[in-house]
Amino acid sequence: MHKPEDMMVVAEVAGETVGRLHYRESVPGTWTMYSTVVEPKMEGNGIGTQLAATAVAAARGSGKEINPTCWFVSEWLTKEREAS
Repeated sequence: MHKPEDMMVVAEVAGETVGRLHYRESVPGTWTMYSTVVEPKMEGNGIGTQLAATAVAAARGSGKEINPTCWFVSEWLTKEREAS
């Protein structure tokens, strides 16, 4: 779920927040995605991928450029480019 007022995307399972992706717009028109965190008990379940996909879709839908300083988002974007 994208929470633009908090500049983050969250993943929830059964009402519990299990992952977060944080971004900031430090340069107008660019979202710097700087942190992706998934609760250890939920790692390996695709939560990080869901967070990255949601954040990137929200950025693109808002006409924003993406600056992926978070290693996870950077790797996810590389895989996405290679797949297309």
